[in-house]
Amino acid sequence: MDRKFPRYNENRAVVVENVELGFCHHATMINFSGNGLCCNTDMPHNPGNKIFIKIEKWPNEKTSGIYIGEVRWCREIKTNQPVDYQIGVKVESLRLNHDS
Repeated sequence: MDRKFPRYNENRAVVVENVELGFCHHATMINFSGNGLCCNTDMPHNPGNKIFIKIEKWPNEKTSGIYIGEVRWCREIKTNQPVDYQIGVKVESLRLNHDS
């Protein structure tokens, strides 16, 4: 399949806040591209929902960031947990927090 942007694998803990549904929880970002990202989560999200994804800085990094976007799709995935989901998020903007 031809993609507009290449995908980069990433296994990184994030915090997801769904603005419309009013909840916040931990998840794992599994990949990202030039205009979106994919996360594994234990909560379903509705396509079209506004979402914030906070990425904590790692010890050797100088910035943390918050992706602001929209849920494009959500699907149930098979894992060892009772129910898990994977969400695709179209990124609208990124706010970086710089440490001094």
